[in-house]
Amino acid sequence: MRRVWPLLGLLLATQGQVGFAEATGSNAFGPAKDNIIRIRDTANRQCITLKGTVRPEIVNKDISDHVILADNICPKIIRVKACYLHSKRCVEFDLHSREKKEVLLGAMPRSPDFRFEYTEKQLF
Repeated sequence: MRRVWPLLGLLLATQGQVGFAEATGSNAFGPAKDNIIRIRDTANRQCITLKGTVRPEIVNKDISDHVILADNICPKIIRVKACYLHSKRCVEFDLHSREKKEVLLGAMPRSPDFRFEYTEKQLF
């Protein structure tokens, strides 16, 4: 029993790190709607975190890419469907166990930000 507590402390210390350098800046934002029902881990934390960011294209600076940064902290495979707010323009992707992923939602001319919503579904 004594050996379990140091391992538990190490586990709790490493769980809070997101790991996205781009998502910590002032240009990162969350989804437009916070749904109450989300897939959770045993500690009742949300399994996935999604942040949106706008990046100008390298060749044409007038066009901005809308990128979603996704992070799954659970040992579950989760299918995510992210859409522009009030739109049917969507992208669907799978997040495997403890995976981080960048997904391109779309591109628009001179758009400083965008709003999105998402749904999630656990796969087996």
